[in-house]
Amino acid sequence: MINFALVKANHALWTMKLSAFLNNSAASLPETSLTSHQQCKLGQWLYKTGLSEYGHFSEIHALEKVHCHLHESARHIIELKQANHLSEAQRELVQMQQISHEIMTLLERLERKLPNC
Repeated sequence: MINFALVKANHALWTMKLSAFLNNSAASLPETSLTSHQQCKLGQWLYKTGLSEYGHFSEIHALEKVHCHLHESARHIIELKQANHLSEAQRELVQMQQISHEIMTLLERLERKLPNC
């Protein structure tokens, strides 16, 4: 069974890492978990057990789609920073935070549907 509190906390930490990378001029390229929708903790859960165990819930499929979009946005933010387009990267970060909020909402909806979580 999934620990939704831990998943949400890990997702919040992921978002903070990306923001820290963007705001730190000396930061090196972030770890793969920031750019790969399959390597972050949420992606690992989604592709190892989430989709197979909870695939009958529409929220899990919406979560997968939004989660991929989140990582696309993260990659774009990293590319913008590397090209020294910081103001554009900051605007993209604001948009990405909206996507992140949507992920949290989907996780909460899924959590309400599952007993004993």
